[in-house]
Amino acid sequence: MKYLILVIFLATLNITVGQTDNKKQEVTFGTYIESVHGIDFVNGKYEIVFWIWINSKDGIFNPEDEIDISHSISTEFSNIYIDSSTNGMYHIECKVSATILNYFNVSNFPFDKQKLNLNIEFANYSTNDLNINLDKEHSRIIPEYLEGWKTKSKFYKKSINYGSNFGSLTSKESISYPTVSLELNISRNAMNLYFKLFLTLLLSFILALTSLLYPNENSEEKIGLIVGSLFTTVGNKYVTDGILPIQNSLNLSDKLHFLTILVITLIAAFAIIEQRLKLPDRNKTDFIMLLIFSLLFFGGFLFFTFQAMS
Repeated sequence: MKYLILVIFLATLNITVGQTDNKKQEVTFGTYIESVHGIDFVNGKYEIVFWIWINSKDGIFNPEDEIDISHSISTEFSNIYIDSSTNGMYHIECKVSATILNYFNVSNFPFDKQKLNLNIEFANYSTNDLNINLDKEHSRIIPEYLEGWKTKSKFYKKSINYGSNFGSLTSKESISYPTVSLELNISRNAMNLYFKLFLTLLLSFILALTSLLYPNENSEEKIGLIVGSLFTTVGNKYVTDGILPIQNSLNLSDKLHFLTILVITLIAAFAIIEQRLKLPDRNKTDFIMLLIFSLLFFGGFLFFTFQAMS
C-alpha cells in the first residue's frame, strides 16, 4: 500500500512539473506611433518611427534580441530604458526606426487608398511559449506625423507561420511566431494633387484645339500648335511615371495621358486631311469638329476620373 501511494505521488509530481514547464510566458506589449514618412511608391517601401514597451513578470524582454520587424530592410533600436525596480515586474521601452517593404496599388492614384503593414514579431518564441497581451489603454496607433493623409488603424495580435522550422533541433514542424500587427489604412484629399498633375493635359488639349480656329492656309502654325501640345503631354507623362511604379495594369495617369494623346492625334489627322483635300474654311465644320473633340476629351476625362474616385 505504501508503494502504491508513493507511485501515485511521484506521478502527480511529474504531471505538475510538466505543466509548470509548459506554462506560457506572459508579456504586455504597447506601442506609440510617432511618425510615418518617406512613402515611396516606386520602390515599394515606407519609413516609420515608433516606441514600444514590454512588461513581464518572467524577466526582461530585450527588443534588440527578442524582436524582428517583418519585411524590414533596416531597423534601428535606440533610447533603450530598463526598469526592474518594481518587485515582480520588469519593464523595458525603446524607440524603433525602420524602413519597411510594402506593396502599393496605384491604379487609382492620386485617389488611391493604401494599407501600411507593420508586423512586430517575437522571433525567439513560438505561440506555444509566449502569450501577448496588448496594452490598448496606453498605446497610440494614430501617427503624430503623417502629412497629407487621413488614417484609420487596427492594432491586434496574431501568429505568423512561414512554413518552415528554420532548422530547429527541438521542433520538426513549422513554427508559428507570436506577432503584434498594426495596419494603417490611409487615404487623402486628392483634388489638389489631381489638378497639379493633370492640369497640363487640359492646357495641352486646349492648345491643340485652338488650331481648328486657324485658316487652312496657315498650315504650319496649325501643325506647330498640335505638335507642341503633343510634346507637352508626353513630357507630363514622364513626370508622373517618375513617381509611380510600373505595373501590369493601366493606372489613372496612363488612361488620361493616352486619352489626351489620342485626341490630339485625331486633331492632327483632321488638320492633315484638310490640307490634302484643300477643303475651304467653314466655321460650321470647325465648330462641329471642335464640339466632337471636346466631348471626346472631357467625356473620357470625367469617366476615368470618377471611375478612380469610386
